[in-house]
Amino acid sequence: MIDFNQVKGGKAFADKVANAVPKTAVVTTESEASEASDEHVLSEAMVDRKLSEVVAGFSREATDDVAVEGSQATTEFDLSCVPTDDKVRLVLNGVEYVENKHFTVDRSGKKVTWTYTAANGGFDVNEALADEVKIVYLTRQSAAPMVRTNIMGMVLVEEGNKSGTWARVDRDLNIVEFNPDHGTWAGIKQVQNDAYGEFTEIPVTYVKTETIANGPYVGKNCWWIADGPETGFHVHPAFIGQDGQPHNLQIASWIASNKNDIPFSEDKGNSKDGYWNNISYNTVRAKGWMTGGCRPYNIYDHHFLARLMLTEFGTPDVQAQTVDGVAWTGANRISYHGIHDPFGTASGNEYFWLDGLTTLNGTYQVLAVDGSGNMVETGVSCPNTGVWPVNCLVDQVNGIDFGDLFIANMANSTENSGSFADSQYLYSGRAFFVYWYASSSRGAFYLRNGDRPEFESYSLGWRVALCV
Repeated sequence: MIDFNQVKGGKAFADKVANAVPKTAVVTTESEASEASDEHVLSEAMVDRKLSEVVAGFSREATDDVAVEGSQATTEFDLSCVPTDDKVRLVLNGVEYVENKHFTVDRSGKKVTWTYTAANGGFDVNEALADEVKIVYLTRQSAAPMVRTNIMGMVLVEEGNKSGTWARVDRDLNIVEFNPDHGTWAGIKQVQNDAYGEFTEIPVTYVKTETIANGPYVGKNCWWIADGPETGFHVHPAFIGQDGQPHNLQIASWIASNKNDIPFSEDKGNSKDGYWNNISYNTVRAKGWMTGGCRPYNIYDHHFLARLMLTEFGTPDVQAQTVDGVAWTGANRISYHGIHDPFGTASGNEYFWLDGLTTLNGTYQVLAVDGSGNMVETGVSCPNTGVWPVNCLVDQVNGIDFGDLFIANMANSTENSGSFADSQYLYSGRAFFVYWYASSSRGAFYLRNGDRPEFESYSLGWRVALCV
């Protein structure tokens, strides 16, 4: 259950609820609001969705008709539901009368009692004068509504056999179907940025990677996704902006083209001169951190997409999928929720650098999670070879949670021994780039660091992202 006063954005959410339902239904205090944590934030999409759930499930208006027989109506009437503390209204021929003046309400007994003689300050109700008598009130559906985040996880049940055996589970480790109403997927939309072009926006998402301690999958790794704050979860680093705060993530819909020395997201087709090519990793790092929250597309962005694909498709073998009627194999250009060519173009003529992961000293350097753009030395050694991931690192080192990424931990040199359907080239002294071709070894979990950070090529470009 979420205490909305204890999360960033929750006070605004509570205010919206307070304006939408009776003021007795939502209680907020300044002391509670002041304790809201910057580590938790509610996306606008989640606020709107949860607001509708609360309003629909918390209170609603009830109307009971009172029968008038003969010269007067009964002085006591049983209500169909328990009213809230808000004033009950008795309506006679369209005129409202006041609780505790003209009538009284026994809420525990669900009864309304009134006087009907003018001498007693009441009103006459008889068959001749009363065309309509109604009692209108609000009834509380739940004194403490449960508003739960949507959670899905992917458990690596059995390693090997090229793409492993996976189970999609809910928070209680029950096997479930993919839920498109999960706030992360439901909130994806296309947006236009005047300075940088077309983007796909994804709402703030929370993740956790763990080795399960109990239940049917004890000892197995699970990659979780939640659309709101939950105990043990954190905002995925892809959503942390340059101000260090969570923001919706906007990924360029297209590989960057050069618009007056500014990366611009627009479709340039397969032409080798259509994209911003001949740019090195070092130049991307130097040029890419720009104003308005713009930064180079990085390893966190890329592996967050991999997490989405794994969860939606139920398998890491995304290149075997057909999305929007297009097979993700052969020479087809592909897209994922409006993100075109997420692994580069299918011809292999256009691929792009990944910021935020290098192996320049024989160990991994990873982008800091604070939005600063700094690199953190992890001291974790890379294999210095090409591998097929059997499992992935989930260690937390120097502020870096490897569970946010998909980097081989256990690895084998044969494809059938892998669990992620893709190979990874983890050589020392290199920077990483995304590369797509008609190959079973190249998909969402493929990594390639085959070039030096100063290397330039007509095929090697870049992509941008925004956290705003």
